[in-house]
Amino acid sequence: MNFYEVGVGSTKYHGRSTLTYISSDSAKIGTVVEVPLRDGQSLGVILGTGKAHPKVTPKPISQIYNGVCLSSTQLDLLAWLRVYYPAPLSSSFNYLFLLGLLLGLRLLLQSKL
Repeated sequence: MNFYEVGVGSTKYHGRSTLTYISSDSAKIGTVVEVPLRDGQSLGVILGTGKAHPKVTPKPISQIYNGVCLSSTQLDLLAWLRVYYPAPLSSSFNYLFLLGLLLGLRLLLQSKL
């Protein structure tokens, strides 16, 4: 089982850190994924590999969109935004991606499945 640190792009998440999810599939850092978050689904990006936590059971990644990845420049910008702005991680994502683009990407990806 692979553990991934995912930055979620939903305003329902107000934390500044990534969330840990699991998948039996492998994926690269920067890959766009869909993950369960509270009572729905959210797009996010794999920002690193994780490890098992003894007190927490991570949820599985719903969908890995292989081939849909952030560039190294975009990942660097996101890392800078996370350090520079004292805001939730989802706000940093919203600086990079307009909400409409995320929704449009979800529709596009779902139509290719």
